[in-house]
Amino acid sequence: MNPGKIRELRARDIPAKRARKEWELGIAMVNQLFREDRLLISGACRKLIAKIQALEFDGDETRPPRGQDDHLTDALRYLVYSVLRKGEY
Repeated sequence: MNPGKIRELRARDIPAKRARKEWELGIAMVNQLFREDRLLISGACRKLIAKIQALEFDGDETRPPRGQDDHLTDALRYLVYSVLRKGEY
């Protein structure tokens, strides 16, 4: 989210901050939480589940190919890495 949008949201009393985007660390945290059964996704989140299952990586599995529709999976990673890593869960 750009700084202007963050200011706009804050002006409306909506808490907002820039997401931490360290891709590899975020994915590692998501994977760890899944393995430990500490991250569960409701069956009602069908689109997110489908996106996770369909996620394809470039050869070394460190980054999905550019242009892949990954907004839902990015949002999950941002949540985990930007919010949950602070121990707020």
